[in-house]
Amino acid sequence: MHALLLEIVSLTERECARGYSVDTDRAIELLRENAHDPDAVQRVCELMRTEYKLLNEAFLADVGSSLSQYWLRERIRLARQRLATPAASVTEVANDLGFSSSQHFATAFRKITGLTPSRFRRVNAGGT
Repeated sequence: MHALLLEIVSLTERECARGYSVDTDRAIELLRENAHDPDAVQRVCELMRTEYKLLNEAFLADVGSSLSQYWLRERIRLARQRLATPAASVTEVANDLGFSSSQHFATAFRKITGLTPSRFRRVNAGGT
């Protein structure tokens, strides 16, 4: 029985390696559920029992960007939602979304949106 199970697992891994689909919708759902985890991508690979390379290839094919690029854009999207209200500070948003520092968050945010998080908040609060 154990040998049969190992053969099935091995077959599944070979099928994935040959380009069989990886459920990117499920991966996206898991990424959102683990938004606070700085190791969310690794965690999703573990939960889906797939390797980063295979999940990344699926994202390139299904989403049109790498897994890391998608995940960064998704975290910035979540940050924009949080920054649109004054409920949390920029530092809290950065920490909640697993950025290593407020500066790292601000740099990534500006690269994607063209604005610093503070400026984005002011613009979206109706300020100047």
